[in-house]
Amino acid sequence: MKRYRGVLAVIITGLVLGALAAGAGMAADAKSTVPVFAIVDFGKAFDGYEKKKTLEGDLKLAAQQAQMKLDLRVANRLLTSEEFAQLVELKLKAKPLDTDLKKIDEILALSKQREQEFAALQQKSPPSDADKLRLAQLGDQIKKSEQEHKDDGTKYDADLTKQSMDLSSQLIQDLNVAVAAIAKEKGITVVFNKSSTDAVIVVYCSLDITDDVLKRINKK
Repeated sequence: MKRYRGVLAVIITGLVLGALAAGAGMAADAKSTVPVFAIVDFGKAFDGYEKKKTLEGDLKLAAQQAQMKLDLRVANRLLTSEEFAQLVELKLKAKPLDTDLKKIDEILALSKQREQEFAALQQKSPPSDADKLRLAQLGDQIKKSEQEHKDDGTKYDADLTKQSMDLSSQLIQDLNVAVAAIAKEKGITVVFNKSSTDAVIVVYCSLDITDDVLKRINKK
C-alpha cells in the first residue's frame, strides 16, 4: 500500500467530524424572546459541498506528487541532491517540452549508469585503490539519499496534515457562516447539529435547514 493512499478519508473526515461535533447548538441574532429551534445535518451539508471536491482534489494531487518524489528518490539513489532536484522539477511540469523530456532521459540514464558501476565495483576482487575510493564515494551518496528520503517523508507528512487541517477549517467556516445567515433570515434562535455525536440529542424538530444550507454554499 502506498504511503499516502487514503490520506483524504483519514485526515479530512476525522478532522471535520470532530470539529462539527464540538458544538451541538448555534445561536443566531433574534429579537423574539421565544426561542425558535432548527436542525441542520452538518455531515450531509459537508458531503454535498461542491467546493469540498475541488479542495480534496488539490490535496490528493499533493499526496500523489509527494509519493512520486519519494518513489523517485528510492529508484535514483545515486543521483546527487542537485541532479535529483532537477529531475523532480522536470517530472512535475504539466506540459514538458521536448528538451525537458530529453533531459529527463539523460538524468535517468546517468542514474542507471552509476547503479551499474556500483554493482560492478562490488564484484571486483581484488579492487584497486581507485576502485575502493570510487566505491566509497558511491556508498556515501547512497547513505545521503536514504537520509534525504527519510527527511522528505517526514516533511511531506507534516505538510499534508497541515494542508488537510487548513482545508477542513475553511470548509467548516463556510458552513458555519451559511448556517448563521439562514438562521438570521428565518428568525431562528438555536440551530442543532443533527449529525453531532455529542450528548445533546434532538428527537424531533420540524425545521430542518440542511437543504437551505446546501443551496447557499453551492450558489454559483
